[in-house]
Amino acid sequence: MIMLQPSSLSKLLLLTALLLLNTNLLGVSATGAALVDPSKLPLSTKGKHIVDTSGDRVKWACVNWYGPNLPDTNVVGGLEYQTLDYLVKSIKDLGYNCVRLPYTVELALLDPPVPLESALPVPVLQANPDLVGLSSLEVFDKTVDALTDAGLMIILNVHTSAQGWCCQLTSDEGLWFTPEWSYAQFEQSLTDFTTRYLDNPLVVAMDMRNEIHDINNPDRGDSIPVGWGRGDPDLDWYKVATDLGNKVLAVNPDILIVVTALCFGMDLRGCKDTGAVELDVPNKLVWTVHSYRFFTPFYDIPLMLNLKDYRELAAISGFLLVGLLAAFIVVIKATWPSKKTWLNSVALAYFFTGCCFVPIAYGAALTLKETCNTWYHNDAKYVPPISIAVFIVPLLSYVSYNIWQRKKSSPENGGSTALELSNVTGSSKESTDLLSEAKSDSGYKAILLPPALATLLFLGMLLLTCMVWSLFATTPMVYENHHTRMWWFASEDGENYQAPIWMSEFGQDTRDAYWVGLMKFLAKSDMDWAVWAYYGSTRVEGIPYSHQNLTMPETYGLMNKYYNETMFAGMEGGDWRIKDMQAVMPINPDVDSIDASGCSDCVW
Repeated sequence: MIMLQPSSLSKLLLLTALLLLNTNLLGVSATGAALVDPSKLPLSTKGKHIVDTSGDRVKWACVNWYGPNLPDTNVVGGLEYQTLDYLVKSIKDLGYNCVRLPYTVELALLDPPVPLESALPVPVLQANPDLVGLSSLEVFDKTVDALTDAGLMIILNVHTSAQGWCCQLTSDEGLWFTPEWSYAQFEQSLTDFTTRYLDNPLVVAMDMRNEIHDINNPDRGDSIPVGWGRGDPDLDWYKVATDLGNKVLAVNPDILIVVTALCFGMDLRGCKDTGAVELDVPNKLVWTVHSYRFFTPFYDIPLMLNLKDYRELAAISGFLLVGLLAAFIVVIKATWPSKKTWLNSVALAYFFTGCCFVPIAYGAALTLKETCNTWYHNDAKYVPPISIAVFIVPLLSYVSYNIWQRKKSSPENGGSTALELSNVTGSSKESTDLLSEAKSDSGYKAILLPPALATLLFLGMLLLTCMVWSLFATTPMVYENHHTRMWWFASEDGENYQAPIWMSEFGQDTRDAYWVGLMKFLAKSDMDWAVWAYYGSTRVEGIPYSHQNLTMPETYGLMNKYYNETMFAGMEGGDWRIKDMQAVMPINPDVDSIDASGCSDCVW
């Protein structure tokens, strides 16, 4: 038997404790994002990347952990079922290296008490008796300390002014001030929290406001468009972000300033005109954007038609197209039996293609306008006149061409009179003979389509458009092109608006085309990100709007109700969300590592 000295026994116990602490609580792969080296803080930016003091890249692979912004709990979710240390460790075990931690102006300035009871089925702090009796800010402090003690970076986020949910087009929380909470109070919350965590270097950034958007409240008659670079001191987010960013940096020049895109985090195009937000401390700006399926409405076009997905739309469109083509041939044969007569295909194709794309272009513009008054934002104001031009130009060209052909074929110009009967839709021998003899000097003639043929051709082009669109609408290419146009362009080298782009919110509960496209884009772009949300299957809901205590599923929650396992851990092959995210956590991830199999609505 080997006798251990007390010192050796102490070391063994310490080593055992460390091994136990490093045990993976959730039974998932240890693959994940690299933790930042605290000795290489603070962070700054270089081109489109966040870097440490050595100039090495630090990639954010974060999770949103909300709760302090909710009026019925005022603390992060999960404290009712698990200890704070356990929850922090599980975040780290899942591979994340940072946390976006929302708070509100109300929390920062009033420090409301943690309620003993809530809409949750158990007391808010049931699993953490050591936190009972602390105020909301004191529990927030404990949460920050626990996260940073584990080596996780924190990005603070002013989610709303009042405790409650966002984000609705009619909500005053779309701005950085509300009738109840002033601009000055918003500014104070930023500087107070910056000061509060000034000595914690792992509190690396301040995300100054969540999902800025226009306010459209028909009930009140309000329509307040947010500007970018217009100079309006009250409604110019570019100006406000510049002023407040510099005030935060005056308190802590080491912190990164995160500035959200307009229109719920969807639209950064305004920076093309203004350049980046000009901060007094260089290399401190980070753009942030959000991405959800309902932010990309082209994914849901089949649902608007009461169809399941694009595969169903493609099948139905193809079936109807075959029928229309058959009808088109029958009508052609009945109307123009002569094989010598043919249509001006170039002009017709141009005209009817234009007809098909007008409602598509206008519908897209209208969707954006209804979402966030996009008419005010950069190039969207040109969509209506362009749509009209797409319709008018082919129409005028087609009509003028036929007038020219009719004039060219008139008796005064030595042409045949037969062309005057080119609109006859009957199939009598007389009209057939006249049509078959009518030719212009160039060897062909143009004829105006009868209404029946025009209708069939238009419907056929529309169905063909649906079929073609269905084949590639759900491909990652469409997702990439859309978001490159809306915000990814701001990461381009050599531009005066270039800064790192952080997708600080995305989420999904179905492995569909949106999710696969998103994951492939995150892999290809190698951008920083934060998933919504580290939360259980139950959350408090309804209080801000209906003033009722309700509980309902957290649609995009990663954890189960008890926070002891991820939501889809029991699925065959493991939790697909966690596996996909772990694949894009490292720097320069492999795009091919994102497997598209199992996609619920992918046509490809």
